[in-house]
Amino acid sequence: MVKERHNELKHSTHGGGSRGKRFVGEDVGEHQARVAERAKVHQMQAAARDAAQRAARKQEASRAHAALVHRPLWEGVAGLVLQSARLATKVVALPFRLASSLMPHGSHA
Repeated sequence: MVKERHNELKHSTHGGGSRGKRFVGEDVGEHQARVAERAKVHQMQAAARDAAQRAARKQEASRAHAALVHRPLWEGVAGLVLQSARLATKVVALPFRLASSLMPHGSHA
């Protein structure tokens, strides 16, 4: 009788019924609930990070829009004129640069 009880105790603490347990007396359901809760927390943290990033992007877009709205019109026009002048000089100079690059280096007329 004592030997049977010893074998029963040995079986219950080493392998039999202890699948998934980390500690003696731990319930497997508790472990699965902890794993599920941990996954839920990670998911909530990821959602919070995404929401914070979206809010930051929206705030930055609002700031950029406000900066453009309050900018004087003449600044935009002046910038457009300068960019147009740069483009025009590049377009006008392009045929001359192309001709210069096609000429042999030793003979400049």
